[in-house]
Amino acid sequence: PAVPPLLLNSSSVSSFLESKSISTVLFDCDGVMYRSGTPIPGVSSAITHLLASGLSVVFVTNSSGSNRASMADKLTKMMGTDIGPGMCLPTCYTAAWYIRKYHPEVKKVFVIGGQGIVDELNSVGITCIGGPPTPTTPTSMSSSDCESFTPHPNVGAVVIGMDESFNYRAIFEASTYLRDVNVRLISTNQDSYDVLNSDVWQPAAGAMVAAVEKATNRKAVNVGKPTTRTMEVLESEYGVNRAETVMVGDRLDTDISFGVTN
Repeated sequence: PAVPPLLLNSSSVSSFLESKSISTVLFDCDGVMYRSGTPIPGVSSAITHLLASGLSVVFVTNSSGSNRASMADKLTKMMGTDIGPGMCLPTCYTAAWYIRKYHPEVKKVFVIGGQGIVDELNSVGITCIGGPPTPTTPTSMSSSDCESFTPHPNVGAVVIGMDESFNYRAIFEASTYLRDVNVRLISTNQDSYDVLNSDVWQPAAGAMVAAVEKATNRKAVNVGKPTTRTMEVLESEYGVNRAETVMVGDRLDTDISFGVTN
């Protein structure tokens, strides 16, 4: 295969985009736009330049903790550039889109993950149980607790995203619902870890998904990068033409794989 060009400055980037008739640039967020909440130098001017050039920009993240509006607000404040919800694609939105499109019969979901998942599912008329715990939410379960547990009726899917409060109770409740083969198992992403700095790698959603998969002998449908479900959303909801699109990211297993396979 041909060796891809090395783009070292704004002039070479502009020339590349023009030569390939690029209309849309997709950006990952953590590690590309910012690191640990701190903007990466030059990103604001780069985004401003791309938008001024008439290109569409979409921020495509495997994070599911914040809904599209919250994500847009965060990026706007961080970069000093007006970013709208229609420029943001977190995987919580993709999960809601996927259920609405492929499993419209699902009206109630058990959530392992952040508020963003709950918000986006609620926005398409889906009731959520689980989700972010309260300070009084128990985390453990004894054998007798398991035997006396009463599941909520009519749960049609289990959706798993990053959850820093992940615990045994979440595994048990998810596995209880998933004993019904008609209940769907969906992951917002399957990233194994997030790099906080050179010395700290934080276990990510993929570790939580793996625990539930092991407990249930089920395999989750992944809607995040690098899967085609993310591209389906971009094409149907964001007007992206994949033949005229570039993906900018920092991870080979998600961002770059997504760009190559889609």
